[in-house]
Amino acid sequence: MKKIIKIIALLAVVCIIVSLCGCESLITTPENLLSPPALTGDMRPINEALSKSVSQEYNLVYPSIGDIRSPIALCDVDGDGVKEAFAFYSTDNGESTDMHINYISKTKDGWRSVADNVITAGGIEKIVFCDISGDGQKEILVGWEVYGTTEKKLGIYSVLDGQLYERLMEQYTTFVCCDILEDGKDALVLQYLNTEKATNTASVYTLHTTGINRAAGCVLDGKVKSVSEPTVSKLSNGKTAVYFDEEKGAGSITEVLYIKNGELVNPLLDKELGENIVTQRGTNTYCTDINEDSLIEIPTSTEAPGADKTNEKFYFTNWCSFDGETLEVKLITIINQTDGYYLVIPMSLTDKIAISRDIEARTRTIYEYNAETGTVGRKMFSITAVSPAKYDKYTKEHRSAQVVYEDEQTVFAAEIFSAGAKLTMYDIKEMFNILP
Repeated sequence: MKKIIKIIALLAVVCIIVSLCGCESLITTPENLLSPPALTGDMRPINEALSKSVSQEYNLVYPSIGDIRSPIALCDVDGDGVKEAFAFYSTDNGESTDMHINYISKTKDGWRSVADNVITAGGIEKIVFCDISGDGQKEILVGWEVYGTTEKKLGIYSVLDGQLYERLMEQYTTFVCCDILEDGKDALVLQYLNTEKATNTASVYTLHTTGINRAAGCVLDGKVKSVSEPTVSKLSNGKTAVYFDEEKGAGSITEVLYIKNGELVNPLLDKELGENIVTQRGTNTYCTDINEDSLIEIPTSTEAPGADKTNEKFYFTNWCSFDGETLEVKLITIINQTDGYYLVIPMSLTDKIAISRDIEARTRTIYEYNAETGTVGRKMFSITAVSPAKYDKYTKEHRSAQVVYEDEQTVFAAEIFSAGAKLTMYDIKEMFNILP
């Protein structure tokens, strides 16, 4: 009983008021707290307006991803200097679940519910405020989960003349707002993967007073299984681009879309094959700014020599910048996803080393390698992952080992052997990085 009382008390204090700046969340309660919000102080009238507008029992609905993770958000969407409130909730109509977006406006007489739009759906993936009309007024973009995450629809809503209007309802897999047209205005980039039909497409939409305009579109790799949230960045030539990491087979690929001569292009796609094989890699490794140069690098794979006489394959992960035409290698790594780290390999060494691993001992060892003869030489250095409880025992057997990194779960220890005499522990520490 005491435990239950403590939990109830904790949930009661979780409802907090967030400072009123920009587009923001009002409530940051956990997703399992599905009772109407108990707002206090200046927020009480919003709560009252919501409650008065709903004539039946309802549950607040929490977005599963995105920057806005609560069921009520404030944003000055119409640019008049006064924020509007948007509440997201569900009701049961007996046969299915209805999802609602309730527009609550502040008038001279106080807060009141102005409009309530409804869609049959099971949840909300994410909520985004974005001015895709370019008129200084923000649209409300809601990713509705119609049947879980297998079927989703993007709803775009505008506040016009004090009312809430639906402007678009379109199937999607991912979407993002950005100035991909490079006209100083945000546009909507909507991507849709249909795994049953093996189709994968992207479209760029702009919004006008007369409606939605599909400004451009292109085809992506239709043989992928899933798509991660897109990343907006610059190509190495400065153009705005959208990067899509996608799972394919036993690994992943990255596709990059940008505008060229007014068209949305996907230059890494082999049009004859209908596939992207250029960025194919055997691991689920995603694009990132790996070298902190403010540009996104795309991971690609090349096979690395194995030191043992087995059929096990090893790979270098080559991190490449992209200018829209050419991938340029910026960094080469060896990734250990099992133990959660990677080694940055100097380019001068990539054709001079071979790799082995001992899964049971959690050890990766780097050897000398002669590319001309294909022969493996002596050990250079090794990295071993050890639990803190076993580290003292490990050092008794490996007296030359030194810690290169440690946290609460793991100690990473390095040993330098005779063939690695030119390397120092400082060099190994510089090469070692924890996976994000």
